Amino acid sequence: MNQKTYTVLLVEDNDDDAFLTESVVKNFQSEITVVVNRVIDGKEALDYMLNQDKYSDSKYAVPDLVLLDLKMPRLNGLSFLQHISEQTDLTNVPVVVLTTSLEQSDIAQAYKYGANAYMRKPVDFGEFVAQMDIVLNFWLLINKRPQY
Repeated sequence: MNQKTYTVLLVEDNDDDAFLTESVVKNFQSEITVVVNRVIDGKEALDYMLNQDKYSDSKYAVPDLVLLDLKMPRLNGLSFLQHISEQTDLTNVPVVVLTTSLEQSDIAQAYKYGANAYMRKPVDFGEFVAQMDIVLNFWLLINKRPQY
């Protein structure tokens, strides 16, 4: 039986947060394989999603899930969401905002531009692992979406 490989695009400019998130995602449920591709800002994430520039190679598959920070240089997470919402072939890719911001304007804009969920990064490691387990279980294993 072939084991499905899931791809998660992590859009995170902070190396410490990225390392923590990558570690949790890569250790999620041993019976599935999860590949994490990290980019450091919204511009690079947009290039990845549109298979542009250095991401034009076919090895960069459309991700099964995007974990998106909001506060980043060049192109922030909200601007990335706005661009992606204009790409009809990408609107089925679930995007979970994973950020420190609890600003109501950030939350409202994230949903306005198509975020599927908004999650504040917990400070406690155990709480972070537990919440990521829920996010990954739902978006990778439970949720059903159209095939590409």
